[in-house]
Amino acid sequence: MRYLFVITVGVLSLLGVQGHSLHGETLASPFINMAREHKLGQDEGWLRILFYQRHSFVREPHGLIDDPDFYLDSDGKFDAESELFATIRDFLAPQDPAHLDEHALCRYPARRKYLVSRLDKLEEALPQVACPRFDQWWKDRTYQSISLVFSSFFPDNPASMFGHIFLRLHRTGGRSTSDLLDDSINFAAFTDTSNPLLYNLKGAFGGFDGRFSLMPYYMKIQEYNNLESRDLWEYPLLANQEQIQKLLLSLWEFGPHHANYYYFDDNCSYVMLMLMETAEISWDFTSKLPIWATPSACLKAVNDQPNLILQTKFRASALSRYQERYDQLDQQERKQLEEIVAAGKDPGIEGRSSRLLDSVLEYIDFQEKLAGTLAPVRYAALREETLLKRSQIKEPPRQLTFSPGGRDPRLAAPESWLMLSGARQNSDSLMRLQWQPVLHDLLGERQGYADDMQLQIMPMSLAFFPEDNRLDLEAFDIINVISIQPHQKLIAPRSWVLSIGYQRQSLCPTIMNDYSVCPSTLVHYGRGASVGLGTGAYAPVLAGFISLDLGARDQDNEHIGLAGLGPEVLLSGKLPLDIGYTGHASLIRYRLSDLTFETKLQAEAQLALRVGMRHQIRLSSAWERLERDGTLGLRRSAQLGVLHYF
Repeated sequence: MRYLFVITVGVLSLLGVQGHSLHGETLASPFINMAREHKLGQDEGWLRILFYQRHSFVREPHGLIDDPDFYLDSDGKFDAESELFATIRDFLAPQDPAHLDEHALCRYPARRKYLVSRLDKLEEALPQVACPRFDQWWKDRTYQSISLVFSSFFPDNPASMFGHIFLRLHRTGGRSTSDLLDDSINFAAFTDTSNPLLYNLKGAFGGFDGRFSLMPYYMKIQEYNNLESRDLWEYPLLANQEQIQKLLLSLWEFGPHHANYYYFDDNCSYVMLMLMETAEISWDFTSKLPIWATPSACLKAVNDQPNLILQTKFRASALSRYQERYDQLDQQERKQLEEIVAAGKDPGIEGRSSRLLDSVLEYIDFQEKLAGTLAPVRYAALREETLLKRSQIKEPPRQLTFSPGGRDPRLAAPESWLMLSGARQNSDSLMRLQWQPVLHDLLGERQGYADDMQLQIMPMSLAFFPEDNRLDLEAFDIINVISIQPHQKLIAPRSWVLSIGYQRQSLCPTIMNDYSVCPSTLVHYGRGASVGLGTGAYAPVLAGFISLDLGARDQDNEHIGLAGLGPEVLLSGKLPLDIGYTGHASLIRYRLSDLTFETKLQAEAQLALRVGMRHQIRLSSAWERLERDGTLGLRRSAQLGVLHYF
C-alpha cells in the first residue's frame, strides 16, 4: 500500500504539472497571436532588449549574447520571434516555490516592461511572483543621472591603446555627490592567460568571455587614474529616470551571461553602446559604426546624438597631477625635488615650500601607483616624513586646474582617411591610393588623441604604374604602432615600435648581382627611449630604438628568411600653421639573408599641412640603401598627396 500511495501521488503531480503547462499555453495563445499580428518579433524595441546585431557583414541577424542560458527558446539567438513567443509562455507559467528566482518574470524584468507596454491586458494575466534576489538588487539602484566615461589611451599595453569606455551611475543627490557613493558599469574580457601572444590572439578572435560588472566608481578611479595613470573624461548624459531604469533592467538580464569578446568589434565600447540603446529607442549608436568599433569611434557615435552629452569633465591621472605640480615649481625647487627623491629623504629642515612638498607627495603616489589600501614601499619613509612636514604648513594645496581641452577625445578627427598621391620611384612614375581604416598616425590631427602615438590597424597602399598598366597591392600592415613617451626629470617611460606587414616593393639583390624589388613580409619590433627637445607647443620629440626584424622575402622565385638588428631614430613635431612633420631613419642595420650579411640604411621625411577640418596635403621623400657582397642597391622616392578624413 505504501508504494501504491507514492506512485499515485507521483502520477497526480505529473498530471498537475502538465495541466499547468497546458493552462499556460492556453493563456499565452491570445497574447502570442496579438504579438504576431503587431509583428513584435521584429520590433526595434524587442530586438534591442535581446541585444540583437543586424549590422554584420558575415552573419545573419543574431543575438550578441553567446551564453545559451540567456535564451528561453533553443533558436532564440537567431530567431527573435521564437524567443518572443517563448518569453510570453514562460511569463504565464506558474512559479516553482523551490526556485523562486528562476521564474522568467524574475530573470527578465526588461522584457516584462516592454511586453506589458505593447500587449493589452498582459499585466492582469501575469501570475503574482516573488523575486527576492532581484528585489534586493533593485532597491539599491537609486541613481539620479549617468555619465559616459572615456579612459584615455594607455601606451604601455597594446590592448588598452585604443582607450576604454564605461558608465558612471550618479547616486541620488546629483553629480556633486562623493565619488565614493557612485557606481560604475563596465564590460570587459575575463582573461585566462598572461602569455602576450596568446592573450592578443584570443582577444582578436573572441577567445575570452566578455561580462558586465557593477562596482563602486572609486575602484575605477583607482584602476585607471592611479594604477595605470590614465586620464578620465566624463560626459554627463541627458537621461531621465525612466531611461536609466530601462538600462538597469537590461543590465540585470545580461548580467549572469557572457558574450564572446573581440578587440575590434564586440568589445567594451560596442557592447556598452548596445546597453545604452536599450534605454531609449531614439538613441541610435551602433548602426552608425563601421565594421570595427574602437572606443573613440563609439564615443563619436554618442557625441553625434543631438543634445545627449551635456559637457566635459576632466579627471587627471596620477601622472598628470604630478606633471602639473612639477610645472608650478621654480628652477631651485625642481633641483630640490630631484635631490630629495635621489636621497630618499629630505635633508632640508625648514624653508620647504608647500608646493614643493605637494610635488614630492604626487611623485611618490605616481611612482608607487598608490591606490586604495596600497602602501608605499620604496618611498615609505620619505612619504611619512613629507606628510609630517606638510601638516605643519597651514596652507591648503594649490588647486589643480589643468584641463587639456585640445585632447578631448570627442573632438578628435575621424579615424579613417584616404589619400591620393602622385609619386616618383627611381625612374618610375605612379599613382598611389592609401587607406587608413583605424586609428591615428603621427602626421594626423592631434586634437583628441594622445601626443606622439601612432596606432594603425590594417593600413594599406595600392600603386598604379601607368607605363605597365599595372595595379599592385604595394603595402599592407596588420598593425603599425609607434609609442613615444618622452623622458623627463625623474620619469623615464619606455618608447617602442611594432609593425607586422607586407611590402611588395622591397629592395633586394638578384642572381645577376643586380638590385631590384621583391615582395617581403616582416615583423618589426623595437624598444628605446625618447626626449623632448625644448619646451612649448612646437618642441619636437626625438626617439631612439634598438629594433629587431624577422620575416622573409620572395627573391629570385625563392622564399628566403630574413633577420635583422640595428638602431633607428625618429623625430616628430609640429610647426606653426598646423604643419606636422616626422623624420625616420635606420642608422645602420645588419640583416642575415640566405646566410649572407646585408647592410641596410634607410631614411624618410614627411610633412603634413592641414587644409580645412578634414583635409591635409602630405609631402614625403624616402631613400633606401642596401649593400651585399660589396654591391650597392639604391632606391629613391618622392610623393605628394591629398588626404581626406571620413
